[in-house]
This record gives sequence, C-alpha cells and structure tokens, in this order.
Amino acid sequence: MPVSDQHYAVIFRGDIMPGHQLIKVKENLQKVFAVDEQRINQLFTGQPVSLKKNLSREAAQRYQSLLRKAGADVTIKDLQPDATAASHQPTEVDKNQAKADSSTTKRDHQGPEATETDSDQWQLAQVGSLLADAQQRPDAAPQRVDTDHLTLAPQKGNLIKDSEREATAEAAIDMDSLDWALSAYGEALLKEEERSKTPTVAVDTSQLTVAEAGADLVPEAEKVKPTPVKVDTSHLQLK
Repeated sequence: MPVSDQHYAVIFRGDIMPGHQLIKVKENLQKVFAVDEQRINQLFTGQPVSLKKNLSREAAQRYQSLLRKAGADVTIKDLQPDATAASHQPTEVDKNQAKADSSTTKRDHQGPEATETDSDQWQLAQVGSLLADAQQRPDAAPQRVDTDHLTLAPQKGNLIKDSEREATAEAAIDMDSLDWALSAYGEALLKEEERSKTPTVAVDTSQLTVAEAGADLVPEAEKVKPTPVKVDTSHLQLK
C-alpha cells in the first residue's frame, strides 16, 4: 500500500452506540487499548480524539468496526485535503476547524490519543450568570397574568369541586328480571345437561399382582450382580 494512501484517522467524540451502557463501553475500551481507567476517562470529554491516525482506508474501517462492536461510536476522517482546498481561502470557521483537527493528531500510536483545547477561545461562565450580552437579549414587555380566579386548596381532600365533576349516570339493572339464586354449600352448580360426558376407559389389570409388604420387587434374573473388589488391608492397623 503506498504511503500516500495512509492518511485516514479514527476519531472519537465520547458518543456510544445505541443499546450500550457507558460503564460497559469504558470496560471494553480498557481491554482494547490495554490502558487504565484514567486514560479511558480522558476520552469522554466531548472533544474529538484521534484514536489512530495515518491509516489506510481499509485499516481505518477495521478499527471502526472493532470499536463500534465495543460500543464506541467512532468516525473516519480523511486527513489529506482535496485538490479544491488549495484554491479555497480559509474562513474564520475553517481556521477554528483546523485548530480542532490539529489537536486530534498530537498523540503517539500506543493507545488512545489526548486532545488539546484552545483556552484563549473558550472559557467557562460562572454558575447563574447570563450567557447572552445585554445587546443580544430581546426587549420583552412584562406581561400581566390575572390570578384573581385562582385559589390554593388545602393539602388534603379532592382538588375538584363537586360542581366541576362530570356527572355519571348510574347503570340501571333490573334485578327482578334475573333468574339467579344462592346455591347451598357443596351443591353442584352445573345442571346435568350442562356437564360434559367423559367416556369410561376399561383398563386390563389381569396381568398385575400386588406384592406382599417387604417383598423384593426385582426378580432374581433382573438383578445386577456386583463384582467383588478385593481390598488389601494388610498394611493397616488399629491403634
């Protein structure tokens, strides 16, 4: 395979395949890369990580298949720019993407590779602070909500008033028209004509006999005669 064809990288961004659990995926990756748990946790930061680079297309696809079976949703990236990229003037978005791509190629081939973040470009906001500038916030006029018709119900009972409940008509059943009564305890509930007829099966028991209590049930001819085993006890003695 020519060296020029080996310009693909396997990229991981911390996503796992559907149907897999995060803990199990981390255990699988520890076995695949033969590294400790701390190294594996560094892969799940949300930043793109180059697990392997300078691979052929076929080799990258094999790595992708192996890691997806382990539960890691990895992608394949072509590190070699195409011919049209030479004439394209990079925009600000292209520059930021180039910084992110360069951070994925700064590790060796032994196990997963770490990422680098641009601390000058990103920063964490304090808890509770507004992320939008004052000029970016829309001017919203305050809205008055009429709550005069609302009341607080006590912490017990039914919250729906009787006047708010939907009236349900009771079903009228004429009990006098039903032919039913309580049967006596132990009485058969099925009438004779309602019972299924079970045919009587004649079983020939003339060849059967009842043995006396304590008799040997196995005939002498059917018994298995054990082969006697001679045990040498000449070296044993009682103390």
